[in-house]
Amino acid sequence: ADEVIARSELGIDLHTAAVGRTNFPHVRADLRIPRLGEIAEWFGSEVIIDRVGDEHSVRQVATESGVPTINLEAAEALKIELAVVELGVRGVKNVMRRLGMLRGRIGRPAYQTVVKQSRWVRAQAGGLLRFHVAPGDLVDAGDPIATCDSFFRAESPTLRAPVAGIVLGMTTLPVVRPGEPVCHIGIPKRALSEIREMIAHTPDTLHRRLQAELARDVHVWPLAKKKRARRLGSD
Repeated sequence: ADEVIARSELGIDLHTAAVGRTNFPHVRADLRIPRLGEIAEWFGSEVIIDRVGDEHSVRQVATESGVPTINLEAAEALKIELAVVELGVRGVKNVMRRLGMLRGRIGRPAYQTVVKQSRWVRAQAGGLLRFHVAPGDLVDAGDPIATCDSFFRAESPTLRAPVAGIVLGMTTLPVVRPGEPVCHIGIPKRALSEIREMIAHTPDTLHRRLQAELARDVHVWPLAKKKRARRLGSD
């Protein structure tokens, strides 16, 4: 803290998800803190989660020490995904350019929205998951998230979205036990219809490349393919 935080004016902490999980890239910041709202917006991720940092985390300790800090949560641990790296580099450079530390063009996202609330979808039964969504998908309440198959029962319960929102994170492991988290859905302040329209008309291809890379470890089964194409703005 004395060698890094105390010598800083602001901070950007870069994170991946935990092992066995993946996150659609988003910035986390406590938007009650002066400057953090504009810094989070400058970074240029599509989703900004308004949340206090975990106790003893770099973000929380730095912010409490008077150094406004955001963190990027993106993709999987132990992997290098080029579109995710591009987003992270672009975001850091965006902030530096806004501060006058660099020259150049500001990179802008396909859309940007704040998320204040989110819901976890947890497995109702154990078994093998068949996913029907991928990171970054937009889902309506009641949309299928995953189906859980098992050799030991006749039925295969389907998990459904309890709310409309953005798929922020999900497990990449097909085997699940009852109660384990499967999918994290963020509830955006911006209407989903507006986000879909903005994605459909964006000239920026980074959004689509991000989704394609993040979904490599998440096979999306046919049950939701037609809806997923609509969510991505391909029609």
